[in-house]
Amino acid sequence: MASLNKVMLIGNAGKDAELRYTASGAARAEVPLAVNGRRKNGAGEWEEQTEWFNVVLFGETAERVSQYITKGKPVFIEGRVQTRTWDDDKGQKHYRTEVLANTVQLLGSREDGAPGFKKQEPQEVGDLPFA
Repeated sequence: MASLNKVMLIGNAGKDAELRYTASGAARAEVPLAVNGRRKNGAGEWEEQTEWFNVVLFGETAERVSQYITKGKPVFIEGRVQTRTWDDDKGQKHYRTEVLANTVQLLGSREDGAPGFKKQEPQEVGDLPFA
């Protein structure tokens, strides 16, 4: 049976992207992404609902866009979901579900803080004019 693990999200960065380097020197950036939606509650009234995703970027993508993904910035992410597990020093198991981004598009305009960003369409990471 075929499998598919693909996620597409449009939301706002919950904080500035954090760029770090692994022991082997590979770039890795993380950013929490808030995706807003609405649903009806038990009384039939609409409520705002926010779902949070841990987004991880790697390599050149992480280095290129991490400086432009700032708190509140609208972003389109396409990638796959992965859950990591590890044991802490006390032997307790931890789980973290993340979205590993393959494609990142900054949404918005030059006024949103990305120098040289073209207004007409979102740009893919490989096509950014300021990269």
